[in-house]
Amino acid sequence: MGHLALDLSKEIQLHIAHYIKDLPSAVNSVLLEVIYESKIDISDELRAAFSENHENYKNKIDIMPNLSNILERIISDGVVKNEFDLCEMFIQQSQILPFKNQVNIIYELSLQTEPLATEATTLMMLHSNSEVRLATSKILLNKSESISGTSLRRMIGLRNWIMKDEREVIDAAIKNARKSGVDCATWSTANIDEIKASVFDGSGVQMIIAITKENKHDKKSIIVGFLLKDGVGIREPWIFRDAKKSDFNRIVNNMMGAEKVSPPMLIRSVDREYIDKIVSHYIAVGHEANRVPELRFLEVAEVIGSTHWHGQLLNITAEINNMYHAADKKIQSVSYVEQSLIRSGQWHVNECFTESWFEDGEDTYIKMRNIIAQFEDEEEYDELIIKVIIAEILEPRRQRWLNKLFWSALWLKSCESDTNKKDQWIDFLILTKKLADGDPMYDIPFMREVARETLSAFEENLDFEV
Repeated sequence: MGHLALDLSKEIQLHIAHYIKDLPSAVNSVLLEVIYESKIDISDELRAAFSENHENYKNKIDIMPNLSNILERIISDGVVKNEFDLCEMFIQQSQILPFKNQVNIIYELSLQTEPLATEATTLMMLHSNSEVRLATSKILLNKSESISGTSLRRMIGLRNWIMKDEREVIDAAIKNARKSGVDCATWSTANIDEIKASVFDGSGVQMIIAITKENKHDKKSIIVGFLLKDGVGIREPWIFRDAKKSDFNRIVNNMMGAEKVSPPMLIRSVDREYIDKIVSHYIAVGHEANRVPELRFLEVAEVIGSTHWHGQLLNITAEINNMYHAADKKIQSVSYVEQSLIRSGQWHVNECFTESWFEDGEDTYIKMRNIIAQFEDEEEYDELIIKVIIAEILEPRRQRWLNKLFWSALWLKSCESDTNKKDQWIDFLILTKKLADGDPMYDIPFMREVARETLSAFEENLDFEV
């Protein structure tokens, strides 16, 4: 998040903190849900204001002594339909509380006889707070002899989704459960009808969407989706149950139409191998950003039977070399490579998927202002300024562009059967290899076009205020 966005978030939270004491508890609950959905970091001022307001209402909302009755009521009233709903509800409403209070709630959940409550306890392993995750693991260790087979299966899977330094306790809990004779539940068999993935956009985001059935004879389907984001990992998982194939087609068509681009390139069918490879990588990308996948992502994984998402960074350099050697022999031809570079250099004119492939944002605009200032007295500076943009903006982000081009090559290779441009993935691979081999960016026509698009985007936002 840029500095401007952070400042705006802080200012908004200060306003909420100032007025929160005058708001009823019901409004507080809505605010907590909004904050949870927005994924923003809660400021100290807002946390203190919420805590003070919580003290004012504690006699009315102290759930600990009445947790069993509350659980019975919200389940019977249909407020929650499964353990994911229940876990999410408790995280939303307790996120503002001090760490000790949050852990106490999780502990009380673990003591309940209601199965949804005990299963929700295990799901707290995906809490965004590392201290809460560790405390959850300790709670599970203490009750490991009595956990369900489903919880054991989830613990085994989730230990690869949490940070490496958090795994010792949960490994001990898994070991104790197995020694105690807990039978590990099996993963459901996936009945996937179709998986589609969008092309990576300029900000490094790809959307995955799939339609499946829990049982192949079911009349209704389940649609799931999530985002992969550079530098962040897995984001915004969602599930649409009791769906039809027409719902899936409508969602896909809306995605293509929303960007006003030619449908053939925005989103395509991909194979399971691609999904397994890229998701495992992006779980590990999240770890580098100190993030674990969000709660609903486990529900997505269970629905489509994904047992191989382990959080492992792909060795992109080795993968590039493997793909290069496995490609058609024409890729070794100097003339073919030259023609390929010419083709990719024209993508910004001929292909819709490059419309957002440029650098923008606060940091880029600051650098662009400084670059433009160097040439304000020049009448003809086009190529000179392109060289400077490449040197000062694109070159420091070489790895980012390499990654984007690599995943695009892998994406296109995966969806060859769903495109009329069978060899375009090779053009992407050639670009990726050029960047990996350290070729000067200015010598690559595609990167020169990225620089020109970056300049155009800046000129269209000259009123951007720093």
